[in-house]
Amino acid sequence: MPSTEHATVQFTVVPQSCSSSKQEDTSDPVMFVDGHYVGHDGFVVPKDFPEFFVRFPQHIRRWVRRHAEKSAAKEDIEDWTQDLCTHMSSLPATSKHREAGRQDVIQTFDPFRHHGANLARFLNHVNHCLANKFRTIHSARIKSPLCRAKRLLSSEIGEEASTEDEICELVSEQLRVAAVRSHKQMQDRLFVGEFIDFVRRGSPRILSA
Repeated sequence: MPSTEHATVQFTVVPQSCSSSKQEDTSDPVMFVDGHYVGHDGFVVPKDFPEFFVRFPQHIRRWVRRHAEKSAAKEDIEDWTQDLCTHMSSLPATSKHREAGRQDVIQTFDPFRHHGANLARFLNHVNHCLANKFRTIHSARIKSPLCRAKRLLSSEIGEEASTEDEICELVSEQLRVAAVRSHKQMQDRLFVGEFIDFVRRGSPRILSA
């Protein structure tokens, strides 16, 4: 009688490019079970965004809170979370990954490129994708004067400007400076967050340092 057991394939991922045959192989063994990659630590990689969201329902929201400005409004946190969920749940129609049958960002995870499929490597991929999209969202946001507009006291304006043209010029310059400063702060937070994720994946014991 034919066996009803599920097929399990085990293999070791190999870096796609090696400058030397003596290069150390840092890849982890990976299994493919019932349509899922399984890492050497037993972690089962979600096969798509719906499965990812069920298993990690707060991951994107928490990521946004860690990387957004401390003064960010609750409404902004919600909007950014929703935008990132939408981004992760569906690839653009022009994405090259769609040619391979992938429909969302979670499905683009490739254990061959990440040298394994454990939890740390998978979440590093997710966080990297979130960071790239968040940069785009934030860059588009700060270009709008309305998003960075701050209330200026009439007395403060009166000290530096007396005509409507001078007031507009002063406000525009203040908005430009604020936008540049906000963009740099956001980029710094993202870089620090990516470095922390890197340390957590490679040497978790020194993470506190």
